[in-house]
Amino acid sequence: DKMGASDIETAKAIIGHGKSLWRVGKYKDARSQLEKAIEISKKHFGGENFPFIADIYYYLANAWCEEDNWEETNKWNEKALAIYKESTNDSDNGVIKVLVLKVHILGGLRKIHQALALGEEIRKRIEENLGEESREMGDLLYAEGRAYYHRPNPAKSVEKLE
Repeated sequence: DKMGASDIETAKAIIGHGKSLWRVGKYKDARSQLEKAIEISKKHFGGENFPFIADIYYYLANAWCEEDNWEETNKWNEKALAIYKESTNDSDNGVIKVLVLKVHILGGLRKIHQALALGEEIRKRIEENLGEESREMGDLLYAEGRAYYHRPNPAKSVEKLE
């Protein structure tokens, strides 16, 4: 079925274009491309419960994350997580990268304790499955750093009281 194969090639090209736009800070244009890829892919697969589509949801979540829109980031990240959990084992790279993004989301929402607890929980999975030098470990450390950055500043809190 040549038509089906070309659909996926088209979707892959659109995803690549969307990711390029995202890398240069054109987040709205990137999201538009990724949403187009989702529609093509859903038609191709006849549904959304496929890791290929979960990947696109994850990219879309990241494009929202760049603009600190935590609600949209969380919406797409949760959709990706649900699909990855259904289609793979829990240590799968897809589940791990989505959980790392969840640390970013929790930090952005100022749910600092939850963010750091989740980070601690997935650190071992990253070490065991991907290694300490993996990109996912770097992403986790960055997410945790941002969560610390969002913590209320005790000095500022004291100023408000005086």
